[in-house]
Amino acid sequence: MECTGRITGIAKDYISGKWTLTLQINEDIRSEYEELRSVDLLNVLIKKLRKKRSLDANAYYWVLVSKLSEKLRTSKEEMHNILLSQYGQIDRNEDGNAIIFSLRSDIDISKRYDLHAKPIGKGYVEGKEFTHYALLKGSHLYNTKEMSVLIDGVVSEAKEQGIETMTPDDLKRMKEAWNAKKN
Repeated sequence: MECTGRITGIAKDYISGKWTLTLQINEDIRSEYEELRSVDLLNVLIKKLRKKRSLDANAYYWVLVSKLSEKLRTSKEEMHNILLSQYGQIDRNEDGNAIIFSLRSDIDISKRYDLHAKPIGKGYVEGKEFTHYALLKGSHLYNTKEMSVLIDGVVSEAKEQGIETMTPDDLKRMKEAWNAKKN
């Protein structure tokens, strides 16, 4: 079950030493409540709600990816992977740890456009070299802040290639509009 809301209170029972956290939520969870209240122990994850990126941000990103891929004579997918490896966000598990995997170094994953990862080191097992990779989040999962970092990166790369981009003022207005849409 996932829902949104606010923390409205916290109190400590000084006899038992346990804490009570009070939440005000936006969804009707009465049916789940009846089922969950009989469970002895729950695993609850509470995290700050992050704004998702806007479709305008995504569209602008892909316009610049297309222009860069044309200029550098590569596919849009390969350019997207390059940009994600430089400006993307490392994917993390529920505990907040980076998701890392290792492959034999003779296996080339650079053409796997459905797999976004960046190399972070090498190691040896029984004389064979392995490359360690950090898994990257797909940009479709980015919130506003993460997408802003990616867009700033693609804008920088486009400028280096002499590709026209939005002015800093236009970019600022677009980012402010993303935030306004989400509030």
